[in-house]
Amino acid sequence: MKKFNKPQNLNKNFENLIKSIFFTLIFSWIFFNYIYKIEIYSDFFAIALALFSLFGAIFSFNRAKEWGFHKSYIGLSLLFISLGLLMWFFGQTFYFLDSKIESKLEIYEFFFIFIDPFYLLGLYYIARSIGTFNYLKSNFSLVLLPILVFIINFLIVSYANRGDFLEIFYNLNIEDVYIFGSIVLATFVISILLFSRKLGGIYKRALYILFFGILFQYFGDNLYAYFELQNLNGSLADLLFFISISLVTYGVQKLDPIKLNE
Repeated sequence: MKKFNKPQNLNKNFENLIKSIFFTLIFSWIFFNYIYKIEIYSDFFAIALALFSLFGAIFSFNRAKEWGFHKSYIGLSLLFISLGLLMWFFGQTFYFLDSKIESKLEIYEFFFIFIDPFYLLGLYYIARSIGTFNYLKSNFSLVLLPILVFIINFLIVSYANRGDFLEIFYNLNIEDVYIFGSIVLATFVISILLFSRKLGGIYKRALYILFFGILFQYFGDNLYAYFELQNLNGSLADLLFFISISLVTYGVQKLDPIKLNE
């Protein structure tokens, strides 16, 4: 088996850096939104969200390289997660620029819409690596459970946003696409948690952190859609997105292949 000789203190320093940035931005968001409000802070936070997603994408790509990219399921998973974070960066960057120049092109939608598919592919290969599908093959009837969860969730969220269970089927907009994608992701995460007998072994903690990051995106997407449909301030959704990106990046950091040799 290939040996990984990366210094341990490098990982620890990186972990401390992520935590420091995370808590600094969380507390600053609370302070400047509820204690001392300044309008320019929303711009600062938007830029920080873009930069942090780029940072996460680069780190996830390097981690995928350490796992051999296509040579392992985890390597493929981290590659797609990296692409999802990269879509976050481009989408958030163009969203910020669009808000400043008042463009009607809405290029950011093109990038945002690809985040969920890339994340879903990442989850798929994680599920392959821990045997989720093998368990489902021998218990195929259990597939009905996540399908039922998805349908109920979709209808509840649609009603909460529009006050109508059926309107989404004849008045679809981009926010509904985000909701659909986030519900698929959340359902997939729940399925992995329910149908994996041994969740990750030594990487169990890393996977839980990663999954919680995906779930925070689910809440952020739904909150963002609600705020957009109701013409409300969406700063809380941005906070949830930042927490999501932070947890995903932190989870990736914990998926260190050097643990295989310990």
